[in-house]
Order: sequence, then structure tokens, then C-alpha cells
Amino acid sequence: SAASDVYKRQIMACLLSKISFIRKIHRFFFRLYLEKKRKLNIVKTLWFNISFLPWRQAKHFPFFIHGSLTVAREGGALLLDIPDSELKPGLIRLGYDYDRFSTNYAGTLLQLSGTIRWKGPFRSSVNVVIGASKPESFLEFGRYVSLGAQGSIRAYRSIVIEDYVAITHDCCIYDTDFHPFRNIRTGNINPYAIPVKIGQGSFISSGSYIAKGTVLPPYSLVASHSLLNRDYSLENVKAPFIAGMPGKIKSQGLVRLFEKDLEITASEHFSQTDCPLIVHRGIPSDHSGREGSFI
Repeated sequence: SAASDVYKRQIMACLLSKISFIRKIHRFFFRLYLEKKRKLNIVKTLWFNISFLPWRQAKHFPFFIHGSLTVAREGGALLLDIPDSELKPGLIRLGYDYDRFSTNYAGTLLQLSGTIRWKGPFRSSVNVVIGASKPESFLEFGRYVSLGAQGSIRAYRSIVIEDYVAITHDCCIYDTDFHPFRNIRTGNINPYAIPVKIGQGSFISSGSYIAKGTVLPPYSLVASHSLLNRDYSLENVKAPFIAGMPGKIKSQGLVRLFEKDLEITASEHFSQTDCPLIVHRGIPSDHSGREGSFI
């Protein structure tokens, strides 16, 4: 009968809703299990979000703290320049061992005397220092920025890191010499803190040192163990390859492979041959591969 069919549909709808609810609960606990394996510090995560963010942002728990965290705060400010509609749990991860380049898991040191601003997804690995060390200091991270293990970024004046920048392990970025130095012949004391800016899409290889006054144009590629100490954008070179101590532009037009599908294609290609692989020309316009690596 019609009444019997309606009753059956109601029963099925009720069962499906319960199954859906059970699935959500299962997903929640499974994700919690995975995060615990990644050393998610639940207590520090709760404390950090509630302590440093307004409730409209804190309720989304955008910061995930992995391992230990030490916060040296002297009146500084932490800002999220992200629309509330885009906030979600774990958007910014501190102490997340994503690169596996350290055997020591000592956590994160966050110095917050000045202002630190995040504009999108971010992740830092283990044993890192992130700091705005003076009341007037400003440190900004663009979207999809990563900082590798044992890295250190400290601003005395201003450090701006634009979107899609990858900073690999054992790199240091400082806008200061930390101490003033006097020329004993002239008596001059030059500025010991000059702003640093890193253009979008740049890739900084392991062990590099970015010193005060450095400006990198977009899609810069920095060789391992390089020392950068000047404004490289003045040379008007597109996608420069910089290497040496001090760093010099060696060539141009070489960029990190952002596209995940092309990276897979390249891996399969070079597993069979050493012949060059030719793909599309031009600056990457699709950074979905870089975004996908943050999941």
C-alpha cells in the first residue's frame, strides 16, 4: 500500500542518517588518530588558538601545534589575514615533521615581540625558530609557504615572504646582523637591520643564508649553501638561478616544478631514461600541485 511505502522510505531515511552520523564520528576519530601519530599536541593547540586569536577565528582551530612549543611573548601580535569562510582546522601547522630532515624532535620556538601575520596555509617542520624579535618588527607569510627542519626566520625590521615559497631544511633568513659594528678607520656605524623580501614561487635550497637587505624576484631558485645579501631584482632577470658565497645570478629561467602531475610524469620518465623531458614553456600559472602538497 501507499502508506506502507511511505513508512519504508521513512525507515530507510532514518537508517541512512544514522549511518551518515556514524561515518562522521568515525572520520573524526580516525583523523584524530592520524594527527596523534604526527605528534599533534592537543593541549597546546587548544591553548594557542584560544590565547592568540579572537574567538571568531579561534573556534575554527586554524593552528595545529605538533610536538613542543615555546612562545617568548613580549607584547607582540599574531594576525590571520584570512577570510573567516576559508578558515579550517590545521590550516597552519607548527612543528609538523613533513620533510623528515631531522632526527631530533625539539619542537618550535616562536618569538612574538613584534607582529607576525599569516595570509594563508603554512607549515613549518621540527626544530625551527620563527620570530618578530623587536616591538617594531614585522614578519609576513604568504599563502602556501613552508619552512623546513632546523630553519630559522627572525625579523628585526621587516621580512615579507610571498605566496608559494618553499624554504628547505637548515636555512636561515635574517634581516639583521643582530649587533651594530663600527669601522675603526672612519667611525661609521652602518644600519644593521634592512628589510628582506622573497618573491612568490621562490625555492631556497638547504643550508642557505638570506641576509639583511636581500630582495628576491619571483620564482628565484637558490642553490644549496648560498649566501644572499643584496637586491637581486635590480638586475631585471626573470626567474634567476642564484648560487655562491656571496650569491650571484648564474643563469635564468629555471623554476621549481610546481605541477604535481608533471612531477609524477618526470619521475616515471627518468626512471626509464636520462634523456631530457620537454613540457610546456613559461612561468607556472597553476599552483595546485603546491597546494595539494599541504594536505
